[in-house]
Amino acid sequence: MAKARSTKEHKLSNFLNIIKKKKVKFYLIKKSHILLLDNNYANLKFKNYKTSLWNANEILFFYFLKALFLYFTNNKEKNKLNFIYKKIVFKSYGAKIAIDHNLSGRAIEIKKICPEIKVIIYEVGFTEPVNKLIPRIKNLYISSYKICDYYLVFSKRELNIYKKLGLNNKTIIAGSARNNGRPFKNQKKNYDIVYISQYLNSGSNFEAIDKKNVFVHLELALKDHNKIERFIIRTIHEYCEKYKKKYTIAVRGLRQERVGRDVGQEINFIEKIINKRFKIIREHGWNLTNQAKLVINNCSTLGFELRSRGANVLFLPLQTPITKKYGIDKSKILKEKKAVNICTSFNKEKIFKKINYLLKLHKKYKTSSHFKKQINIVRYDNKNSILKGLVKKLLLAKNQND
Repeated sequence: MAKARSTKEHKLSNFLNIIKKKKVKFYLIKKSHILLLDNNYANLKFKNYKTSLWNANEILFFYFLKALFLYFTNNKEKNKLNFIYKKIVFKSYGAKIAIDHNLSGRAIEIKKICPEIKVIIYEVGFTEPVNKLIPRIKNLYISSYKICDYYLVFSKRELNIYKKLGLNNKTIIAGSARNNGRPFKNQKKNYDIVYISQYLNSGSNFEAIDKKNVFVHLELALKDHNKIERFIIRTIHEYCEKYKKKYTIAVRGLRQERVGRDVGQEINFIEKIINKRFKIIREHGWNLTNQAKLVINNCSTLGFELRSRGANVLFLPLQTPITKKYGIDKSKILKEKKAVNICTSFNKEKIFKKINYLLKLHKKYKTSSHFKKQINIVRYDNKNSILKGLVKKLLLAKNQND
Protein backbone atom coordinates (compact mmCIF):
# COMPACT_ATOMS: atom_id res chain seq x y z
CA MET A 1 0.00 0.00 0.00
CA ALA A 2 2.82 2.32 0.93
CA LYS A 3 4.61 1.49 -2.32
CA ALA A 4 1.50 2.28 -4.39
CA ARG A 5 1.10 5.55 -2.57
CA SER A 6 4.74 6.40 -3.18
CA THR A 7 4.35 5.71 -6.93
CA LYS A 8 1.27 7.94 -7.12
CA GLU A 9 3.05 10.74 -5.27
CA HIS A 10 6.03 10.37 -7.61
CA LYS A 11 3.76 10.73 -10.67
CA LEU A 12 2.10 13.75 -9.06
CA SER A 13 5.51 15.30 -8.41
CA ASN A 14 6.47 14.83 -12.08
CA PHE A 15 3.24 16.47 -13.25
CA LEU A 16 3.70 19.38 -10.86
CA ASN A 17 7.19 19.94 -12.26
CA ILE A 18 5.68 20.10 -15.76
CA ILE A 19 3.03 22.67 -14.86
CA LYS A 20 5.61 24.92 -13.21
CA LYS A 21 6.72 25.79 -16.74
CA LYS A 22 3.20 26.80 -17.76
CA LYS A 23 1.04 29.84 -17.08
CA VAL A 24 -1.68 29.39 -14.47
CA LYS A 25 -5.01 30.90 -15.54
CA PHE A 26 -8.19 31.37 -13.48
CA TYR A 27 -10.88 31.78 -16.14
CA LEU A 28 -13.83 29.44 -16.67
CA ILE A 29 -14.27 27.66 -19.99
CA LYS A 30 -17.09 28.77 -22.29
CA LYS A 31 -18.98 26.22 -24.33
CA SER A 32 -18.05 26.06 -28.02
CA HIS A 33 -18.78 24.11 -31.18
CA ILE A 34 -15.20 23.91 -32.41
CA LEU A 35 -11.92 23.51 -30.51
CA LEU A 36 -8.77 24.68 -32.29
CA LEU A 37 -5.63 22.79 -31.26
CA ASP A 38 -3.25 24.53 -33.69
CA ASN A 39 -2.41 27.70 -31.70
CA ASN A 40 -4.50 29.46 -34.34
CA TYR A 41 -1.75 28.86 -36.90
CA ALA A 42 -4.17 29.15 -39.84
CA ASN A 43 -6.25 31.96 -38.28
CA LEU A 44 -9.45 29.98 -38.88
CA LYS A 45 -12.75 31.78 -38.32
CA PHE A 46 -16.25 30.33 -38.42
CA LYS A 47 -19.00 32.91 -38.68
CA ASN A 48 -21.95 30.95 -37.29
CA TYR A 49 -20.18 28.76 -34.73
CA LYS A 50 -18.50 29.39 -31.40
CA THR A 51 -14.80 28.61 -31.47
CA SER A 52 -12.30 28.14 -28.64
CA LEU A 53 -8.53 27.92 -28.71
CA TRP A 54 -6.83 25.20 -26.68
CA ASN A 55 -3.60 26.59 -25.25
CA ALA A 56 -1.31 23.73 -24.24
CA ASN A 57 0.95 26.19 -22.36
CA GLU A 58 -1.75 27.11 -19.84
CA ILE A 59 -2.98 25.36 -16.71
CA LEU A 60 -6.57 26.22 -15.79
CA PHE A 61 -6.50 26.41 -12.00
CA PHE A 62 -10.08 25.42 -11.11
CA TYR A 63 -10.09 22.45 -13.48
CA PHE A 64 -6.72 21.33 -12.15
CA LEU A 65 -8.11 21.32 -8.57
CA LYS A 66 -11.01 19.15 -9.70
CA ALA A 67 -8.62 16.77 -11.47
CA LEU A 68 -6.44 16.59 -8.37
CA PHE A 69 -9.46 15.69 -6.23
CA LEU A 70 -10.58 12.93 -8.63
CA TYR A 71 -7.04 11.61 -8.94
CA PHE A 72 -6.92 10.78 -5.23
CA THR A 73 -10.58 9.93 -4.55
CA ASN A 74 -12.14 8.39 -7.67
CA ASN A 75 -9.49 6.90 -9.92
CA LYS A 76 -10.35 3.22 -10.23
CA GLU A 77 -8.90 3.09 -13.76
CA LYS A 78 -5.60 4.46 -12.38
CA ASN A 79 -5.37 7.21 -14.97
CA LYS A 80 -2.54 9.72 -14.85
CA LEU A 81 -3.33 13.12 -13.40
CA ASN A 82 -2.55 14.76 -16.75
CA PHE A 83 -5.12 12.50 -18.47
CA ILE A 84 -7.81 13.29 -15.89
CA TYR A 85 -7.09 17.03 -16.09
CA LYS A 86 -7.26 17.18 -19.89
CA LYS A 87 -10.40 15.07 -20.02
CA ILE A 88 -12.15 17.49 -17.66
CA VAL A 89 -10.98 20.47 -19.74
CA PHE A 90 -11.91 18.97 -23.12
CA LYS A 91 -15.33 17.88 -21.85
CA SER A 92 -15.92 21.36 -20.42
CA TYR A 93 -15.57 22.92 -23.87
CA GLY A 94 -18.36 20.67 -25.11
CA ALA A 95 -16.89 20.91 -28.63
CA LYS A 96 -18.16 18.52 -31.29
CA ILE A 97 -15.17 19.13 -33.59
CA ALA A 98 -11.43 19.59 -32.99
CA ILE A 99 -9.14 21.02 -35.69
CA ASP A 100 -5.36 20.68 -35.74
CA HIS A 101 -2.46 20.73 -38.18
CA ASN A 102 -0.45 17.64 -39.00
CA LEU A 103 2.74 18.49 -37.11
CA SER A 104 1.52 19.29 -33.58
CA GLY A 105 0.39 15.82 -32.44
CA ARG A 106 -2.30 17.37 -30.20
CA ALA A 107 -5.12 15.81 -32.20
CA ILE A 108 -3.76 12.35 -31.39
CA GLU A 109 -4.04 13.12 -27.69
CA ILE A 110 -7.56 14.58 -27.78
CA LYS A 111 -8.87 11.62 -29.81
CA LYS A 112 -7.52 9.18 -27.21
CA ILE A 113 -9.10 11.14 -24.37
CA CYS A 114 -12.39 12.05 -26.08
CA PRO A 115 -12.96 9.63 -29.00
CA GLU A 116 -16.45 11.03 -29.59
CA ILE A 117 -15.02 14.35 -30.86
CA LYS A 118 -14.68 14.56 -34.64
CA VAL A 119 -11.10 15.44 -35.58
CA ILE A 120 -10.07 17.34 -38.73
CA ILE A 121 -6.37 17.65 -39.54
CA TYR A 122 -4.93 19.95 -42.21
CA GLU A 123 -1.43 20.06 -43.69
CA VAL A 124 1.01 22.91 -43.06
CA GLY A 125 3.58 21.73 -45.59
CA PHE A 126 4.09 19.11 -48.23
CA THR A 127 3.90 15.59 -46.87
CA GLU A 128 7.34 14.04 -46.86
CA PRO A 129 7.22 10.67 -45.08
CA VAL A 130 10.75 10.03 -46.30
CA ASN A 131 12.17 13.21 -44.73
CA LYS A 132 15.56 11.95 -43.57
CA LEU A 133 16.24 14.94 -41.32
CA ILE A 134 13.32 14.07 -39.02
CA PRO A 135 12.99 10.28 -38.69
CA ARG A 136 9.91 10.51 -36.47
CA ILE A 137 7.90 12.60 -38.92
CA LYS A 138 6.64 9.60 -40.91
CA ASN A 139 5.21 8.06 -37.73
CA LEU A 140 3.62 11.39 -36.80
CA TYR A 141 1.92 11.63 -40.20
CA ILE A 142 0.64 8.07 -39.99
CA SER A 143 -0.52 8.36 -36.36
CA SER A 144 -2.30 11.65 -37.09
CA TYR A 145 -3.95 10.17 -40.17
CA LYS A 146 -5.16 7.04 -38.39
CA ILE A 147 -6.86 8.87 -35.51
CA CYS A 148 -8.48 11.69 -37.50
CA ASP A 149 -11.89 11.61 -39.14
CA TYR A 150 -10.84 13.86 -42.05
CA TYR A 151 -7.41 14.78 -43.41
CA LEU A 152 -7.04 17.88 -45.60
CA VAL A 153 -4.08 17.93 -48.00
CA PHE A 154 -2.47 20.43 -50.38
CA SER A 155 -2.74 18.60 -53.68
CA LYS A 156 -3.18 15.41 -55.71
CA ARG A 157 0.46 14.68 -54.97
CA GLU A 158 -0.40 13.95 -51.34
CA LEU A 159 -3.20 11.59 -52.34
CA ASN A 160 -0.67 9.35 -54.07
CA ILE A 161 1.65 9.39 -51.06
CA TYR A 162 -1.09 8.34 -48.66
CA LYS A 163 -2.25 5.65 -51.09
CA LYS A 164 1.25 4.16 -50.95
CA LEU A 165 1.00 4.19 -47.15
CA GLY A 166 -2.37 2.49 -47.40
CA LEU A 167 -4.10 5.58 -46.04
CA ASN A 168 -6.47 7.18 -48.53
CA ASN A 169 -10.02 6.68 -47.32
CA LYS A 170 -10.55 10.07 -45.63
CA THR A 171 -8.33 12.47 -47.58
CA ILE A 172 -9.70 15.70 -49.05
CA ILE A 173 -7.77 18.04 -51.38
CA ALA A 174 -8.33 21.48 -49.87
CA GLY A 175 -5.08 23.39 -50.41
CA SER A 176 -3.32 25.29 -47.62
CA ALA A 177 -5.71 26.31 -44.82
CA ARG A 178 -3.44 29.19 -43.83
CA ASN A 179 -3.20 30.47 -47.40
CA ASN A 180 -6.91 30.01 -48.19
CA GLY A 181 -7.97 32.30 -45.37
CA ARG A 182 -5.57 35.14 -46.09
CA PRO A 183 -7.06 38.31 -47.55
CA PHE A 184 -5.47 39.17 -50.88
CA LYS A 185 -4.71 42.76 -51.85
CA ASN A 186 -3.07 43.95 -55.05
CA GLN A 187 -0.26 45.88 -53.42
CA LYS A 188 2.06 48.32 -55.14
CA LYS A 189 5.08 46.52 -56.59
CA ASN A 190 7.92 48.14 -54.67
CA TYR A 191 10.44 45.47 -55.63
CA ASP A 192 11.38 43.70 -58.82
CA ILE A 193 12.32 40.61 -56.80
CA VAL A 194 11.66 39.33 -53.31
CA TYR A 195 13.51 36.20 -52.25
CA ILE A 196 11.97 33.93 -49.61
CA SER A 197 14.86 32.98 -47.34
CA GLN A 198 15.09 29.38 -46.22
CA TYR A 199 18.25 29.84 -44.18
CA LEU A 200 18.72 27.47 -41.26
CA ASN A 201 20.65 28.62 -38.18
CA SER A 202 23.56 26.42 -37.14
CA GLY A 203 21.51 25.59 -34.06
CA SER A 204 18.44 24.67 -36.12
CA ASN A 205 18.32 21.01 -35.27
CA PHE A 206 15.15 19.03 -34.89
CA GLU A 207 15.60 17.85 -31.30
CA ALA A 208 12.38 19.60 -30.26
CA ILE A 209 10.53 17.31 -32.66
CA ASP A 210 12.61 14.18 -32.32
CA LYS A 211 15.06 14.17 -29.40
CA LYS A 212 15.79 10.45 -29.55
CA ASN A 213 16.44 10.06 -33.28
CA VAL A 214 18.29 13.14 -34.47
CA PHE A 215 19.87 12.02 -37.71
CA VAL A 216 23.63 11.39 -37.63
CA HIS A 217 24.24 13.49 -40.74
CA LEU A 218 21.93 16.34 -39.71
CA GLU A 219 24.62 19.02 -39.38
CA LEU A 220 26.18 17.95 -42.67
CA ALA A 221 22.83 18.29 -44.46
CA LEU A 222 22.10 21.69 -42.87
CA LYS A 223 25.48 23.08 -43.91
CA ASP A 224 24.95 21.94 -47.49
CA HIS A 225 21.44 23.41 -47.43
CA ASN A 226 22.91 26.80 -46.49
CA LYS A 227 25.49 26.51 -49.29
CA ILE A 228 22.55 26.36 -51.69
CA GLU A 229 20.99 29.39 -49.99
CA ARG A 230 24.29 31.22 -50.37
CA PHE A 231 24.42 30.45 -54.10
CA ILE A 232 20.83 31.63 -54.69
CA ILE A 233 21.20 34.90 -52.75
CA ARG A 234 24.52 35.69 -54.47
CA THR A 235 22.97 34.95 -57.88
CA ILE A 236 19.99 37.24 -57.21
CA HIS A 237 22.30 39.97 -55.92
CA GLU A 238 24.54 39.73 -58.99
CA TYR A 239 21.53 39.75 -61.32
CA CYS A 240 20.12 42.89 -59.72
CA GLU A 241 23.52 44.60 -59.80
CA LYS A 242 23.88 43.77 -63.49
CA TYR A 243 20.36 44.75 -64.60
CA LYS A 244 19.76 47.57 -62.08
CA LYS A 245 16.84 45.83 -60.37
CA LYS A 246 15.58 46.31 -56.85
CA TYR A 247 15.34 43.31 -54.53
CA THR A 248 14.94 42.38 -50.89
CA ILE A 249 14.80 39.21 -48.82
CA ALA A 250 11.90 37.95 -46.71
CA VAL A 251 13.92 36.92 -43.67
CA ARG A 252 13.01 33.47 -42.38
CA GLY A 253 13.46 34.41 -38.72
CA LEU A 254 10.76 37.10 -38.93
CA ARG A 255 7.98 34.88 -40.23
CA GLN A 256 4.86 34.37 -38.12
CA GLU A 257 5.67 30.83 -37.03
CA ARG A 258 9.25 31.83 -36.12
CA VAL A 259 8.74 35.20 -34.40
CA GLY A 260 10.98 35.61 -31.37
CA ARG A 261 13.88 33.60 -32.77
CA ASP A 262 17.24 35.29 -33.08
CA VAL A 263 17.70 36.58 -36.64
CA GLY A 264 21.23 37.82 -36.05
CA GLN A 265 22.90 34.78 -37.61
CA GLU A 266 20.70 35.01 -40.67
CA ILE A 267 21.45 38.72 -41.21
CA ASN A 268 25.19 38.08 -40.82
CA PHE A 269 24.86 35.24 -43.31
CA ILE A 270 23.20 37.54 -45.89
CA GLU A 271 25.64 40.42 -45.35
CA LYS A 272 28.67 38.19 -45.90
CA ILE A 273 27.20 37.06 -49.22
CA ILE A 274 26.31 40.49 -50.61
CA ASN A 275 29.33 42.14 -48.96
CA LYS A 276 27.36 45.09 -47.61
CA ARG A 277 24.83 45.99 -44.95
CA PHE A 278 21.42 44.39 -45.38
CA LYS A 279 18.36 46.47 -44.50
CA ILE A 280 15.70 44.31 -42.83
CA ILE A 281 12.14 44.96 -43.95
CA ARG A 282 10.11 44.13 -40.85
CA GLU A 283 6.96 43.03 -42.63
CA HIS A 284 5.22 39.68 -42.66
CA GLY A 285 6.61 37.57 -45.51
CA TRP A 286 3.14 37.44 -47.09
CA ASN A 287 2.88 41.24 -47.31
CA LEU A 288 6.46 41.63 -48.48
CA THR A 289 6.21 39.07 -51.28
CA ASN A 290 2.99 40.68 -52.51
CA GLN A 291 5.07 43.77 -53.25
CA ALA A 292 7.23 41.90 -55.76
CA LYS A 293 6.94 41.62 -59.51
CA LEU A 294 8.67 38.26 -59.13
CA VAL A 295 8.97 36.04 -56.07
CA ILE A 296 11.94 33.68 -56.01
CA ASN A 297 12.22 30.75 -53.63
CA ASN A 298 14.03 27.48 -53.26
CA CYS A 299 11.12 25.15 -52.50
CA SER A 300 9.22 26.92 -49.68
CA THR A 301 5.59 26.38 -48.72
CA LEU A 302 5.02 30.14 -48.98
CA GLY A 303 6.21 30.03 -52.59
CA PHE A 304 3.63 27.38 -53.46
CA GLU A 305 0.91 29.26 -51.58
CA LEU A 306 1.65 32.47 -53.48
CA ARG A 307 1.66 30.62 -56.80
CA SER A 308 -1.77 29.15 -56.00
CA ARG A 309 -3.05 32.73 -55.74
CA GLY A 310 -1.70 33.60 -59.18
CA ALA A 311 1.59 35.22 -58.14
CA ASN A 312 4.62 35.23 -60.44
CA VAL A 313 6.96 32.73 -58.76
CA LEU A 314 10.31 31.24 -59.78
CA PHE A 315 11.24 27.98 -58.07
CA LEU A 316 14.93 27.09 -57.68
CA PRO A 317 14.71 23.62 -56.07
CA LEU A 318 18.47 23.16 -56.13
CA GLN A 319 20.06 20.24 -54.36
CA THR A 320 23.38 18.49 -54.00
CA PRO A 321 24.01 14.76 -53.57
CA ILE A 322 24.26 15.44 -49.82
CA THR A 323 20.95 17.30 -49.47
CA LYS A 324 19.24 14.72 -51.69
CA LYS A 325 20.64 11.83 -49.67
CA TYR A 326 20.23 13.24 -46.18
CA GLY A 327 17.43 15.79 -46.57
CA ILE A 328 14.30 16.05 -48.72
CA ASP A 329 14.42 15.04 -52.37
CA LYS A 330 12.91 18.18 -53.94
CA SER A 331 12.62 16.52 -57.34
CA LYS A 332 9.75 14.47 -55.90
CA ILE A 333 7.82 17.68 -55.22
CA LEU A 334 8.68 19.59 -58.40
CA LYS A 335 8.79 16.98 -61.13
CA GLU A 336 8.00 19.28 -64.08
CA LYS A 337 11.54 20.53 -64.64
CA LYS A 338 10.70 22.03 -68.05
CA ALA A 339 8.12 24.46 -66.66
CA VAL A 340 8.96 28.10 -67.34
CA ASN A 341 9.12 28.93 -63.63
CA ILE A 342 11.46 26.13 -62.50
CA CYS A 343 15.24 25.93 -62.73
CA THR A 344 17.13 23.01 -61.16
CA SER A 345 20.57 24.01 -62.44
CA PHE A 346 23.37 25.79 -60.56
CA ASN A 347 24.05 27.68 -63.81
CA LYS A 348 23.76 31.43 -63.14
CA GLU A 349 23.20 32.32 -66.80
CA LYS A 350 20.22 29.96 -67.01
CA ILE A 351 18.76 31.49 -63.85
CA PHE A 352 19.34 35.01 -65.26
CA LYS A 353 17.39 34.05 -68.41
CA LYS A 354 14.52 32.66 -66.32
CA ILE A 355 14.36 35.84 -64.24
CA ASN A 356 14.42 38.06 -67.33
CA TYR A 357 11.64 36.07 -68.94
CA LEU A 358 9.41 36.07 -65.87
CA LEU A 359 9.91 39.78 -65.16
CA LYS A 360 8.83 40.56 -68.72
CA LEU A 361 5.93 38.18 -68.25
CA HIS A 362 4.78 40.25 -65.27
CA LYS A 363 3.75 43.04 -67.67
CA LYS A 364 1.45 40.59 -69.48
CA TYR A 365 0.15 39.16 -66.21
CA LYS A 366 -3.48 38.66 -67.24
CA THR A 367 -3.10 37.96 -70.95
CA SER A 368 -0.11 35.66 -71.38
CA SER A 369 -0.88 31.99 -72.01
CA HIS A 370 2.67 31.19 -70.89
CA PHE A 371 1.90 32.58 -67.46
CA LYS A 372 -0.93 30.09 -67.09
CA LYS A 373 1.50 27.31 -67.97
CA GLN A 374 3.64 28.00 -64.92
CA ILE A 375 3.63 25.06 -62.56
CA ASN A 376 0.93 25.35 -59.89
CA ILE A 377 0.70 22.44 -57.47
CA VAL A 378 -1.23 23.64 -54.42
CA ARG A 379 -4.99 24.04 -54.69
CA TYR A 380 -6.48 27.40 -53.73
CA ASP A 381 -9.81 27.23 -51.91
CA ASN A 382 -11.09 30.76 -51.31
CA LYS A 383 -11.92 31.42 -47.63
CA ASN A 384 -11.54 27.71 -46.83
CA SER A 385 -14.96 26.90 -48.25
CA ILE A 386 -14.19 23.14 -48.30
CA LEU A 387 -13.15 23.05 -44.65
CA LYS A 388 -16.06 25.23 -43.54
CA GLY A 389 -18.51 23.15 -45.57
CA LEU A 390 -17.20 20.02 -43.86
CA VAL A 391 -17.58 21.61 -40.40
CA LYS A 392 -21.15 22.65 -41.18
CA LYS A 393 -22.00 19.15 -42.40
CA LEU A 394 -20.56 17.50 -39.28
CA LEU A 395 -22.27 19.88 -36.86
CA LEU A 396 -25.63 19.47 -38.56
CA ALA A 397 -25.25 15.67 -38.37
CA LYS A 398 -24.32 15.90 -34.69
CA ASN A 399 -27.36 18.05 -33.90
CA GLN A 400 -29.64 15.57 -35.63
CA ASN A 401 -28.18 12.67 -33.69
CA ASP A 402 -28.29 14.41 -30.28
